[in-house]
Amino acid sequence: MHFARVAAATLVACAAGATARAENGTAVEYVRVCDAYGTGFFYIPGTETCLKVGGRLRAERVENPSELGVGTVRRQLGLDVSETFLYWMPSSVDRFGGGVDFEYGLGKRGSPLGDYYGFVYGSFDYSGGKEKASGRAEIGQDGVTGTGFTFGRGHPMYGTGVIGTAPGFGLYGEGEISSNWAIGAAGYGKSFILDEEDTRSPVVVLRAGLYGEGIAFDSRAKAKLTFGGNPFPGFYQRYKMETQDYYAGVATGLDLFLFPTERTRVTVGGALNWAYHWGEADFRQVTGVGGGNRVKDTLHFDNSGFVVGASARIELQYALMRDWTVALGYEYSYLPEVSGVDMRETPNDAELRGVSTGIDRHFGYLKMTRGF
Repeated sequence: MHFARVAAATLVACAAGATARAENGTAVEYVRVCDAYGTGFFYIPGTETCLKVGGRLRAERVENPSELGVGTVRRQLGLDVSETFLYWMPSSVDRFGGGVDFEYGLGKRGSPLGDYYGFVYGSFDYSGGKEKASGRAEIGQDGVTGTGFTFGRGHPMYGTGVIGTAPGFGLYGEGEISSNWAIGAAGYGKSFILDEEDTRSPVVVLRAGLYGEGIAFDSRAKAKLTFGGNPFPGFYQRYKMETQDYYAGVATGLDLFLFPTERTRVTVGGALNWAYHWGEADFRQVTGVGGGNRVKDTLHFDNSGFVVGASARIELQYALMRDWTVALGYEYSYLPEVSGVDMRETPNDAELRGVSTGIDRHFGYLKMTRGF
C-alpha cells in the first residue's frame, strides 16, 4: 500500500470507520491508511479510530549551567601572572536515552476554521550521561609558580585559600559531572489539510497539553597537594554539588507536514512550554589546610517562578512497509532558569554563589513507528 495520505473521500471514510460489503454481506475493509495528521497511522478494522505507537533512541548534548573547577594553579608567562583552576568541569554533558509515544486519532470534526482531524497524544522520554575531568600541575613546569586551594568564601584565619610556592610542590585532581533528564506530556491536537483534493497537500498541526519535566546535575571532585609527585599530608580539597529543577505546565506546538514523495514526510515545527519552575542547588566543599584543620564551604540556593521554554525540530520520516516507518530527527531546546553553582576560580573572583541560567540542548534521535 502506498505511503501518501489518501484523498479526501478516503480520509472521511477512514475517520468514519467506513466499510464496504461484498455481495455475500461480509465486511470488506477498504480503508486501512489513516494518516491525516501524519504518515504512519493505520485504521483499526471494525473501529472508528486510528493509532500509531513509536519508540526512539536519543543522543543529546546539554549545556552545563555551573562553572566548576578544583585546585588553584598560578602561572607566570613573561611579565603576566595568572591564576586558574587546575581543571574545569566540561561545559556540556553528552547524554543517551530513549522514549516512547502514541497518537490516537479521533476522526474528522468541523470548526469555524474548517474541517480538521482530532487526536490525543502522549509521550515520555528519559536520558542520562556523565563526563570526567582531571588535571596535574607542578611548580617549575609550564610556567607554574604556585599550587594550592582557593576557598569558596573568605575565612577569618586562612583568608581566601592556601598555596605552596616551593619547587617540588604540585597538584593532582579528578572529578566528574553527570546529568539526568525526563519529560512526559499528554494532550489534544488538531490537524488541518490545506487542500483535501491533493493527496500530497501540506498539513498544519496544532497541539496543546499538560507536561512535566525534570533535570538534575551531580558533580563531585577531589584534589591533593603533592610534593615530589606524592601526596603531601593534610592538604586536600573535595566538593560535591547537586542541583534539581522541575517544570510543570502547558505545552503548545505547531507543526507543518510536507510530503516530497509517497514514502517520505518532512516535519518542521516548534513548541512553547509555559510552566512553573522549582529549582535548588546544594554545594559542600571541604579543604584540608594542614595539621588536621579543615575549612568548610556550604551553599543552598533556591530558585522558582513562572518561565517559558522553547524548542524547534526537523524530522525526515520514511515508510519501510505498510505498518512500519523510520524517522531521523534533530531538535533544539532552550530550558530557562536552570539552577547551578559558580565557584571562585581565584581569590580575586566573586565568592561562591548560586546561579540560574537558561541552557541550550541539542537532541538527535532515531525513531521507529508501528501503525495499527
